[in-house]
This record gives sequence, structure tokens and C-alpha cells, in this order.
Amino acid sequence: MAQMVKAFRSMFGRGMQGKRITCPRIGSLLLLFLVLHCLDGYGEPAHKGALEGQVYYLSTERTRVSNTRVASTHRVVSLRKGREFPIFESTKPIDGIAISNSGEKLALSQWKKLTLIDTAGNILEPIDLSHRVRMQFINWSPGDDKLYYADFETRKADESEWYVVSSDRENVPVESIYNIYEYDIRNGKERRLTNYTEGNSISDMILLRDGTTIIYLLGKPGIRSEMNELIQLDIGSGASSAIGFQGGTLASGSTGKEVLVVSQSGQPVGNEITDSSSQSSTLYIFDLETHEARSILKADWVGDLAMNRQGNEILLFKSFESGGGYPNWSLFHFDLTNKKLSSLLKRDKKIRSHVMWYAPGKA
Repeated sequence: MAQMVKAFRSMFGRGMQGKRITCPRIGSLLLLFLVLHCLDGYGEPAHKGALEGQVYYLSTERTRVSNTRVASTHRVVSLRKGREFPIFESTKPIDGIAISNSGEKLALSQWKKLTLIDTAGNILEPIDLSHRVRMQFINWSPGDDKLYYADFETRKADESEWYVVSSDRENVPVESIYNIYEYDIRNGKERRLTNYTEGNSISDMILLRDGTTIIYLLGKPGIRSEMNELIQLDIGSGASSAIGFQGGTLASGSTGKEVLVVSQSGQPVGNEITDSSSQSSTLYIFDLETHEARSILKADWVGDLAMNRQGNEILLFKSFESGGGYPNWSLFHFDLTNKKLSSLLKRDKKIRSHVMWYAPGKA
């Protein structure tokens, strides 16, 4: 910081002829702006060190164009040394992204299609999946030759059923039925891995590093996400079994034997905030062998997250109220060794989600 101030003084302290500028107010304001620019949105220094590997996430910016219309711009963003660099942009919503195990490609899903891009944002291969709706929670296989995702179908439902969540054009109540699919990039074949036939909801899923097991959160529409149950799916046999733990968000742990689970407590974090954001979160490391959960962090509402392979650092989105009761998200770094949570971005009106961290390190 001292070096930056010194550089500032050398740049603005003297005029072109070597004479000192005689407008201290302008110099002070510029110096104040420089200092504030080095601090995060909470008035504390942001994370100083450069993160190992590559970080990508989704960012949505909304602009009001009239009293009744809001335009949204959806971007895939690369975070480098605390700065955001958009690499892909669309006016259509992006439902999910995933970085390949090689770190060379990203898969992103939109309405009825998947798109493979490189890390510069160049389109490598568009995949037409017009029979699908919204592919979510994308995962790459260890060999980067297959993709796994969840999608839903809808069917007419009894209007009295509590899990009715939407309506078709004829205003007939429908229920959503989620299932998990495998897509083989080499031959374009898709395979359904689960066989749910009644209304349900999958709120998150991850493929473990061995490529043989998927962990997902299963619930019913209308039930809050923190009540979703953790399910283990064997890809080869198709057998699913309940693990006996509930949560709302998942991420891969440092080994194939554990996962990160965010559980929302539903406790208020402030007044005049919508019900969906009136929550605090507890982050657990859940051991898949012993079924024991270890609490590592409690904070205001935590969203998507990612862990490095060493198991000592976590990236996570944490919400704050941006005004009008609508929560926005900012990215934080959590050091498990020192139990330190630090901000990586300034507070703004962008909506961020789906953080992906390619930091291979040591397995």
C-alpha cells in the first residue's frame, strides 16, 4: 500500500515542469479514492494472495429499461488477481457451468442446449439437447468425455397436491419430476441414471472424483432446500441410498471420501428481508464413510462453494442485502487453517453463482 501511495505522489505531486500542484483538495480526493479502491466492500483489506489455479463463476447484471421491464446480461467470468474478466456473454439465462478436469474447457447450459467453450470463451462445440429443458448442476467425468446433469419433466397433477409448483399455458397445475442424466460427448448418447416418477426436486449434485458415485440433494417442490436429503448414487448399478443428512448446497471435498454441505438454519439476519434470504448458514465437511459431519463455518446465507484439493481453502458466495430486500452475492475466501474469512470482491448489484475452482495441486 505504501508503494502505491508513493507512486501516486510521484505521479500527481508535481506538474510537468517539476512544480508542485497547488490544488491539495483534488490530490486528497484522488488519494482517498486510491485507498478505498484497495479495500473491499466491508472496509477490510481483501484477500491479498493470488489464488492458485483458475476461478470461474456466473455473473448476472440487471438493468431497468422501463417501469415494467428489466434487461439481464448473463456472463461467465474469470477471476484473476481480484479482477473480473468476462469470457462469455448472453442475454439468455445460463443455468450452470462446470470446468473440465484438465482445466482447458468449460461446459455451460442454457435452455435446451449445452455449449463447450475454452477458457478464453471461444465456442468449441454446441450440443443440441432440444428434448431437455434446463440442465443443472453439470459435472465432468474424470476423463472429460462425459457430462452429468439434472433435468426435469413436467406432467399434469392433481390441483390439491401440495407439490404443484407451476402451470402450463392452459393454466393446468403441473408437477416437476427431476432425474439425473449422463451424456457421452464422444457419441452423443444420453442415459438416464435415476428413475423418479413422482414430484420431486434435486437442489444440487456432485460427481465424486473417482467418477463412479454421484451425491445429490433430493426433496419435494415446496419444501425449503435446507430440508433436502443427501442421496448417494452408484452410476454403474443405478442404486441409490439415503445417507441421512440434510442440506441445501454441495461441493466436492479434498478427497473422494467427503463432501462440503451447506445447511441453512432459517434464522433471520435482518429486518425487511424476504423470507428466502432470511437465513444463516452452517458449512459442514461430511464424511461419506463414517457419516459424521464436522462444522467449520457459520455465516450469513452461504450459496455455492468450491474447495481446493489440499482441503485447506474454500471459495464461497455469501449474500448481502443490496436494497429493496433483494439479496446479492459476493465471493469470499475461507482459510480453514487460520479460520479466516476474507472478501475477494467489492459489494455491488451483480448476482453471482456457480463458482468453479480449478486448483489441481496435490490430490
